[in-house]
Amino acid sequence: MTVEASTGSFAEPGANWYDIVDGTGTLTISSSGTVNMRVPGVYTLTYTKVDAHNNTASISRSITVIDTTRPTLTLVGASSIGVYINTVYTDPGATRIDIVDGTGTIATYSGTVNTGALGTYTFQYRKTDTAGNISAIIARTIIVSTPPSAGGGSSGGGSSFSSVSPTPIVMSSTGTTLLQTVSPNIASGSVILAIDISKNKYKTAIEAMIQKGYIQNTKRFYPNRTITRSEFLKLLVQAYGYTGPVNVAKKFADIPNSGNLGLYVYFGVAKGWINTKNMNFRPNDIITQAEINKLISVVKGTATADTIVSSSFGVTRAQAVYTIVQSFDFQ
Repeated sequence: MTVEASTGSFAEPGANWYDIVDGTGTLTISSSGTVNMRVPGVYTLTYTKVDAHNNTASISRSITVIDTTRPTLTLVGASSIGVYINTVYTDPGATRIDIVDGTGTIATYSGTVNTGALGTYTFQYRKTDTAGNISAIIARTIIVSTPPSAGGGSSGGGSSFSSVSPTPIVMSSTGTTLLQTVSPNIASGSVILAIDISKNKYKTAIEAMIQKGYIQNTKRFYPNRTITRSEFLKLLVQAYGYTGPVNVAKKFADIPNSGNLGLYVYFGVAKGWINTKNMNFRPNDIITQAEINKLISVVKGTATADTIVSSSFGVTRAQAVYTIVQSFDFQ
């Protein structure tokens, strides 16, 4: 018989026996041989029956395990990433899951990006497993753009802006721009406000985060979009005081050790804010207010770390920023 490779156990069909004296019956397990469903190949199971008078009979079954299931690929990070011109882009890659080959990371299958030229570039990922099964192709878009102007001049009150080092803007698969860290030296009172926060009730808190350099000083903030787990954690780490890359023993399958996202997630792990009981962090899942409150409590030492569980009730970016500002009282 032929069976498809799987992560489960072989379903033993057994064998029937008949004896002129003992009657009939069923052998539900083989007396010799095993089948490894995760390793393609040919296996032999032998069924043996000894009757009441020590007469012995045996029969064998051949089982062929085949692998015709193609690997499954998942992007690490966002499906659309924006970088500023003349900066270095490091692709986070993708992960693969295969019934036989297991899990791992893969690099790009095709595509290049030239950060020295404005434009939209596409990276494609594909994986062929050891049985020759080819995965579906998944893709990531990289958009090279010009950084927003920080303004300048000496009109009005004469305030001026120092230059801001460009850093990548990362967008989630839904198009949400992730909150990105910069290290500007912005003069007090000289913040360029995002045009879409002027009527938002959390405007003051958002201004404070821009002033601190925890939110990229862009024309639009999209305050009413729901915030993801990775977006919020990055903001929280920056507000708390990010001190640099760390090494942790256990990693999340969907968070690379290197790269922009990994720096902040594993900083949180090293600090004891997040545990790694689950294999995946699910960076693009939304985060709830209750989860935000719990994480802030852990950071402030009033609760113990626990894995954040996703929920269907999201929190807007503006609400999340307000919670951080109020919790750390730096407004």
